[in-house]
Amino acid sequence: MPDFAKLYRKITSIFDSSHDNKELVIYASIWLIVISICPLVELYNVQTGFSSSYRWDSVAQGLVWVIPYLAGFLINDLILSHLIIRRQKILLYVLAAFAVAIVIQLIADERRESMRQHEIEKIEASHHDETPPAEPMREPMPAPDDEPMHMRPDDMKPQHDHEAPPPKPREDRIGPKDDFEPRRRNHIGPLIGRIAITLLLMTLGTTVKLYLLGERDKQRLEKLDHERTKAELSQLRYQLSPHFMMNTLNNIHALIDIDTERAKETIVQMSKLMRYVLYESDKTLAPLSAEVDFLQNYINLMRIRYTDKVKISFSSPTSTDGIMIPPLLTVNMVENAFKHGVSYSHDSFVNVSLSVPDDHSRVDFLCINSLAQKPQDGQHGIGLANVRKRLELLCPGNYVFSTGEKNGTYEARLSISLPLA
Repeated sequence: MPDFAKLYRKITSIFDSSHDNKELVIYASIWLIVISICPLVELYNVQTGFSSSYRWDSVAQGLVWVIPYLAGFLINDLILSHLIIRRQKILLYVLAAFAVAIVIQLIADERRESMRQHEIEKIEASHHDETPPAEPMREPMPAPDDEPMHMRPDDMKPQHDHEAPPPKPREDRIGPKDDFEPRRRNHIGPLIGRIAITLLLMTLGTTVKLYLLGERDKQRLEKLDHERTKAELSQLRYQLSPHFMMNTLNNIHALIDIDTERAKETIVQMSKLMRYVLYESDKTLAPLSAEVDFLQNYINLMRIRYTDKVKISFSSPTSTDGIMIPPLLTVNMVENAFKHGVSYSHDSFVNVSLSVPDDHSRVDFLCINSLAQKPQDGQHGIGLANVRKRLELLCPGNYVFSTGEKNGTYEARLSISLPLA
């Protein structure tokens, strides 16, 4: 038995393969439908009683009528359609399509009339070949016994005067030749209809070709956009890693002079953070729980550098199961908060909050810090610009991000709608 699974995969692979295969399959489907009309019409005639039997000669004659339409379709596909696709000359294409359709149908119409005339001549020849049946001979009427057997003058006239004269040929009779002339004179209407059908099929072929080309260009643009997105994300990751390492190494440097053992533990902790940066940042989405652990470890490293005058708080959701977000979006805002919101001379604070509503419809992040020093234009470096770019690349239209001063503090808010594809 045939392997239907392999056959199905082979058929579907044709539709999923190249542009040329798809175009060929669509064109073949269109013409299979057109060709199937002829046998279906003949079958309908048999079913309705219009025809006593299935006539294959009628089907063949109908298929012959399809040839001019197929010729116009092929000329359009192989030659004329390139006027639009490659040269963008629409007017020239329209004029050429009209000319081709008219010429093809005129040639086909002349050919059909020639074939019809040939059939008429065959029928007339067969009529001439038939010999009329011989008339029975008339027997002379016997003369009466009491009359002498001699011919009177009146008897010398033809005996068939009582018969009607032979009919004159009618000038208006319907014969093969006269039947041909009205068809010849009234062929303009059907000819225009056939030209219109040819143009319709040619337009259909061009439409299919343009649609498939548009789909191919769309896929190409999507692929290029995907590659561009990957390149931009890679560039942003390369910017983030050294920036993050520089800040963290400064923290460890400050800790070495205070507590050497604790500095060693911090280096181990930093290795975990860097592992997350190097591996998880390469993914489009990461578990929210991993992002929470990363922020917690990072804030713990930051606590080492400051005294009790700097109030640092961090709150996180209790349930994060199954929630996925783009990795390393929040660390830039936390870095900026410590960089611009902390003062060694007077009290300052950094409050970081990460929350999820009960319906898990979004993730809300809020970072509020005091303004120890007002950042100037461009002083944020790659931080917030990095966040905006990554948000637009990873979750366009699914986030709300805002930053700004409010009541002597600086706020950074981010809300990401869930779930993310």
